[in-house]
Amino acid sequence: MQQLRALARALAIIHGRDRVTDHEIQIVRRVVLSSMLHDRAKIVPLFPLYGGRLTSKDIQAELSKAPSAAHQWFKDLQALRLIAKDDVSGEYRPNAEIEKAIMSRSDEMDHLGDWKTMTIHQTPHRVAV
Repeated sequence: MQQLRALARALAIIHGRDRVTDHEIQIVRRVVLSSMLHDRAKIVPLFPLYGGRLTSKDIQAELSKAPSAAHQWFKDLQALRLIAKDDVSGEYRPNAEIEKAIMSRSDEMDHLGDWKTMTIHQTPHRVAV
């Protein structure tokens, strides 16, 4: 998590911003998803579709996988501290620390537009996350 925060801050600095915006969060999200095992990465985009909460049955319905496979993927994502299980409902939800990144939409980003508005000489000393 600390490395991902550092990446988001560095991207903000590169983009000439004094804070991390949705744009940097989206880039970090893509880095995380592209670095994950393929099956785990399929689960993360489902969270926004299900209001931020998923069950093994949801995974079975969406990905045509056995509940035991879904359970193992959830367990793996929990070990990575990306999600947490609600012991009362049995649902899984993104950890609060990264909920915004998991719940954000993965629309196309306008990198060229960012570069056009960026001021190279304007480097902030501190970047808020």
